[in-house]
Amino acid sequence: FENCSKLATVKGGAGVQSFGKKSFRKCVSLKKITLQTKVKKLGEQTFYGCKNLKTITIKSKQLKSVGKNAIKNIKKKATIKVPKAKKKAYKKLFKSKTGYKKSMKIK
Repeated sequence: FENCSKLATVKGGAGVQSFGKKSFRKCVSLKKITLQTKVKKLGEQTFYGCKNLKTITIKSKQLKSVGKNAIKNIKKKATIKVPKAKKKAYKKLFKSKTGYKKSMKIK
């Protein structure tokens, strides 16, 4: 997304399986995003520098990897909503190398 200046909320397409490197990088207007059920991968720096991104909702139960710095420099108190059955597994995916901070919550 080269010009995301008017983007506030994004609901990822139903067929999207991965978000490539730097997909939403420095998209400062982005506040919320919903990743649909088929998403398996978040690439490096997917949401890097999206400093107003406060909520990431992951509906997918198939997420296998989260790239380096994928969520670095988003809101310090961001919330990552995940399927209940996958909460424990997804907590392992979001490590400090992805940009995850202790002030963020995985629900």
